[in-house]
Amino acid sequence: MKHVRLYQNTLLNIGEELTLNKYASHHLVKVLRFPQGQSIALFNGDGFNYSAEVLETNK
Repeated sequence: MKHVRLYQNTLLNIGEELTLNKYASHHLVKVLRFPQGQSIALFNGDGFNYSAEVLETNK
């Protein structure tokens, strides 16, 4: 399993769903071919990593 860490330029809140920005979603789906249900780490420059799960991919 790949360990993926993506930059998301928005406020990240624990327990909330979010839509990845255009660059991050393209990289995840088209470049890495990442499947639904897998875990990723998100960061936004606040000094923390946020664990997330890919709930849906729209190709």
